[in-house]
Amino acid sequence: MTDHARERCAERGIRPAQIEFVLKYGRLFHGPDCLVVYFGHREVQQHRARGSWIERLEGLTIVLKPDGRTVCTAFKNRNGLRGAGRKRDVLFAETA
Repeated sequence: MTDHARERCAERGIRPAQIEFVLKYGRLFHGPDCLVVYFGHREVQQHRARGSWIERLEGLTIVLKPDGRTVCTAFKNRNGLRGAGRKRDVLFAETA
């Protein structure tokens, strides 16, 4: 995890355990120069039985370096990934 990511997570109240959970169960997208893991409404529905705390993860987005090992930043975006990457005219492509 980069220093920037640690700082942003602290500011945004995102705990390391939440990052680990989202990395394990979130949807992976390939961005232009990064990987993005997103935990949206679909994932909340799938994991709701684990407890009510799952709902607080909705919209949690983690940006990784292209190697997939280093967290660059994390933020919450309940609106989903629509429009992500539009700046570069490149949309994220969901991986299977």
